[in-house]
Amino acid sequence: SLEDSLSSSPGFLSQVLYFQRNARAIQNAFESSFGPLLSKLPDNKSEIFQSLSPTTLHYYLEEQDSVKSPSWKRRMHRFQPSVEVERVEELNEALILSELSYADSVEEVREGLNALYRDGSSSSSSFSLSNSSRPHWELLFCDTQSRPNQPSHFLAIQKNSSK
Repeated sequence: SLEDSLSSSPGFLSQVLYFQRNARAIQNAFESSFGPLLSKLPDNKSEIFQSLSPTTLHYYLEEQDSVKSPSWKRRMHRFQPSVEVERVEELNEALILSELSYADSVEEVREGLNALYRDGSSSSSSFSLSNSSRPHWELLFCDTQSRPNQPSHFLAIQKNSSK
């Protein structure tokens, strides 16, 4: 029949037929998914859903699909603002400091803090800081014993920091 051939072919008319045939199942799925949210809406809920026609939805999806193509997504990611090298070095140093809190002894923490001063967080980088401008860490307190509600931790301050 004509209706069967239309429903098997892709296109707008086949989508309309699909929505007509499965309207109750679609409504049940919609209500089960968004039921709790619908109860928070004002009393004029029906007006909101009457404004959503299948043709409007179809054309909206088609328009968004044409705009947000793979090339559009590549352009969006290509022109993201770049990250400064200094910021990356700060984040690497913070990562090393956070890993030091899992050290097994106070000496390991001290050695890690000294290694930050000597080698820097990016020793292979051509942008690494010189030792005179790199902050030196002084360990004030360290507890490597983990207890319930009291994880192991240390307290260190930066000496000769330029900031």
